[in-house]
Amino acid sequence: AVGTSGTAEQVAKLSDGSADLVGGATYTCYSIEVDANDSSINGCSDPVDVIAAMNAPTVSAETGLVGGAVSVTATAPLSSNQDSELKIACVADGGSCPAATGTTWISATTSGSPQQVSALADGSSMVGGTAYTCYSAELSTTDGSYRACSDGTDVTSKLNAPSVSATSGSVPNQVAVTGTNPAAGNVGTTLKVSCVVQGGACPDVGAPGWVAVGTSGTA
Repeated sequence: AVGTSGTAEQVAKLSDGSADLVGGATYTCYSIEVDANDSSINGCSDPVDVIAAMNAPTVSAETGLVGGAVSVTATAPLSSNQDSELKIACVADGGSCPAATGTTWISATTSGSPQQVSALADGSSMVGGTAYTCYSAELSTTDGSYRACSDGTDVTSKLNAPSVSATSGSVPNQVAVTGTNPAAGNVGTTLKVSCVVQGGACPDVGAPGWVAVGTSGTA
């Protein structure tokens, strides 16, 4: 029943009461005039097709545990989305939710559990120290189309710190310093070593004492 003509009413079930509406599915809706005396139909409207709304999933993203990766946590929406799968994907900084097909969506096996992402939706590798935008989406398991996509969450992937060892140098008043690359390769970076007074902080990148390391692991 419509309380007032022109007032929107929420409809959650089919007219026969057999099932709840499913977000993302298409339905046909009608309006009728019912006789107050014998409940007969005085008139029925033309059909109007509408797609039931679906709550978008949420996504949180933070620096990953692996160099160049980000940690993405997808959370399913409050409403139950039938015949859909929760997935995550990241794109270049400021990019929009990627296409439902032809991209590298990663299944979020458990809602609310963080997952390491090291490749963008287009298949290219992430680079440590670079900003990305990550999404979570409900994708249809029947045709692979979107059910709903989250708002984008920006995150900057981190670089694993290189390791360093130092021993007495073979030349008086010098030390031998060995710089070792982090486990994940850092694209477009140069490994360098430098020394400061005991207890000093990592020197400024423009300081003159930095020495480029020709080969990782070589003193």
